[in-house]
This record gives sequence, C-alpha cells and structure tokens, in this order.
Amino acid sequence: MTVTARRLDGEAFREVVGHFASGVTIVTTEQKGKPLGTTASAFTSLSLEPPMVVVCMNRESATGKAVLETGRLGVNILGEDHAELAMKFARSGGDKFADVALASGAAVPLLEDCLATLICRVRDHIAAATHYVFLAEVDEADAVEGSPLAYYRGRFGRLELDEDRGLLREIRAGLLAGTLGRDDEALSPETVSTEVGAASGPTYHALSRLAAEGLLERGRDGFIPRAAPDEVLADVFAARRAIELGVARETVGKVRPDQLSRLRELMEETSEMAGPGGELESVDGWIEANAAFHEEMVALSGSSALIEAYRGLGLRGLDARRLPREPPEPGLLEDHRDLVDAYERADLDAACSVIERHLTRFREMGKRRRTREENE
Repeated sequence: MTVTARRLDGEAFREVVGHFASGVTIVTTEQKGKPLGTTASAFTSLSLEPPMVVVCMNRESATGKAVLETGRLGVNILGEDHAELAMKFARSGGDKFADVALASGAAVPLLEDCLATLICRVRDHIAAATHYVFLAEVDEADAVEGSPLAYYRGRFGRLELDEDRGLLREIRAGLLAGTLGRDDEALSPETVSTEVGAASGPTYHALSRLAAEGLLERGRDGFIPRAAPDEVLADVFAARRAIELGVARETVGKVRPDQLSRLRELMEETSEMAGPGGELESVDGWIEANAAFHEEMVALSGSSALIEAYRGLGLRGLDARRLPREPPEPGLLEDHRDLVDAYERADLDAACSVIERHLTRFREMGKRRRTREENE
C-alpha cells in the first residue's frame, strides 16, 4: 500500500477518522448551580498511577467552558440502550436534563443507569485548534455489567459480541421451535432474559432484530411471536443450500480418512434414532444428532466463520417445528448414508444430488405440517 502525503480538508479527515470505532460518553459539570452536559466520544484513559483520563471538548461548548472554569467534570459512559440519550445531549440548546434521572449526592451531575461513571478534577489543559484537551485525575469511579454504546462513521450502534450472536441464535431457535412464547401472547424482554439467562440489553437487541426478520411483532406489551413468514423460510433454505453445496464442491475428494470416519460415525448415530417402522424414537435426540452430522459436514470446509453462519440459520428450531411425531419423510435417514457414500467415492455429482434431495424432503415435511396445523 502506497501512502501519498497530502493536506486533508475537514470533511476528508472526518471520513477517515470516522472509521475508528469508539465508545460514547456524556461529560457533565455544574456551574453556578446549573447542570451542564454534552455528548463526547473523544475520551480515553491516560494513566493508572495516578488514575487519569483525557477528555477533549470543543472550545465553543458551554460545557467545555464551564469545565475550564470550575475544574470539575463527570464522565458518564453510556450503555447500548442509550443512543437516544446520546443524541439528546449532542444537540445545542434546550434543557438537556429534562426527564433525566441524576444520581444523588455526587460532586458533579452524574446520570443514573450508565454503564460507568467517573468524577474527575482537571489537573491541566491544553488549547489545541478548536478544542480543549483536559487532563483530569479521577477521584471516584463506578461501573456495572453491560454492553457499551458505540460510535462509528457518524452513527450510534452497539458492539456485537460472540455471546450476543449465540443469544440471537438461541432465541431464534426457540421461536422457530415454538418452545419460547405462544402465538398472540406478548413476550417482554424481561421475561425472555430471565428464561434464557441473559442481560436485558442484549436480549432486547436480539428481540428487535428478530422483529425485523418477521418472527416477532412489536406490541404494546412486548414482542408477539409470529409463525416464520414464507420469505424467512425460503431465505433460510436458500442459505442452507448454498452453504452445503458450496462445501461439497470444495471438499469432495479432498477429505482425510479420519474426517470421513467421523462423518460416518455421526451418520450412524442418526440412523440409530429410527425404530423398525421408520418412526423416530426420540425427536429431540434426532434433531441434535442430525444437527451434529450436518455441522460436521460444513466443518469439512475448515472455516469457523462458515460454521458460525450455518449455526446462525436456526436449523435446530426449524427441525423441531417441522418434524411431526410420526415417521419422517421416507428416505430422510438414508440421505445421510448416501451422502457419506458419495464422499467416500469422491463423487461430487452424487453428493450434490443427495443434498438437493434432502432439502426437498424437508420442504415437503414443512408443507405437510403447515397444512395439518391449518386444518386443526
């Protein structure tokens, strides 16, 4: 990469540095008995001994001028649900503290329910271009569990952690399986967070994403579960087809013997779930064995990102809703054996044919179940 030195104008510089994601704070102070505050993302720790931070504020900011005069400031680190609060304090004018709960007894105004708060004394400051750079020593600090509000390229958002993706998968699977909530009965984020053992913030975010997918509908009392729309099901199966066929094309004829042995072992475990008449002796057991077999096949790609995407489709939940408590689609269990046989023969055409056939069987099972539910 070749870097050409050039003088950036303000807009170009804003575009470049906007690619640096940061947390979001509201800096507060008090002047002549009046609370002041403004949103700021230019905040960072400076040292541990003594504990110090750096806060940058515009020289035209009323809050910045007050901090310069009083030498005191509070830093309120915002959580993932505070985007509206951040926008409120980013605006000029008006009573920013209207309807905002403040902590009692603090030396400077501190907002309640923040992710973390710090009370600081200005030790030194620098006037640099359009901003004051305050070097402040921290007198008091407190924090609670939660996820931060993030600022990236001019927009507020949230960081998605591995556990957030796992939570989204868990709730989606529960909705698809019908084990989480009932149709037309509102689910509150508090109820769901208790049931899945997760914090309310990530749970609310997951429910909001699932509402956007059409699996939930926002109601006055919470989120109302809805049957998966046809377009959602079609999208899931299109993604499953693309992943499995793609993996087959990349791996058939290139798999180690130990990998083939493991795939056959998992195939045998699914076959053992069927009774003499083809009925499933344990639907839940077969769902887990079936998922393990398919995920092992996808794992042949060697891509953890692809496995994560495959698990994120919520196929366990779809299987739970689609599988009747009666013999499954004829040939469903044999498809696994045929797929392993095709891998062992390094026969790509046969492997792709089995994958297509297997998905067709599941579509037919879904249609039969939907028809049965409509007639009940």
